[in-house]
Amino acid sequence: MNHTTTLKLRIEPGQARLHLLAGGSRITAAGATVRVDEAPQWLAETVLRASSIIRPGGEFVLRHAGWVTLSTDGAADVWVEAAARPQAEVVGVLRALVRRWRRRIGAPSSASHAA
Repeated sequence: MNHTTTLKLRIEPGQARLHLLAGGSRITAAGATVRVDEAPQWLAETVLRASSIIRPGGEFVLRHAGWVTLSTDGAADVWVEAAARPQAEVVGVLRALVRRWRRRIGAPSSASHAA
């Protein structure tokens, strides 16, 4: 089973792109230096936002999931190999188990409760 999706992005000079990515996603830059501002993280009562620079041909792996900003001063192609979001898979499995359990006990589904 493939757990990644690869996106090719073109970022023009002075442009910033905001993407929701899972931790473990790999970002590769080509053509220009790309700045990666990771998702904000709490440290005690302070919000921190780590930033990294990716040189052309270099890559960076995100440590945490969240909204990531990609920006550049020059035109750049950026490949984002987005890791699968495991929580989405877990939620899908749990929903399937709840549906199976409801069928077994004969309980009406939540959709039939909507009025």
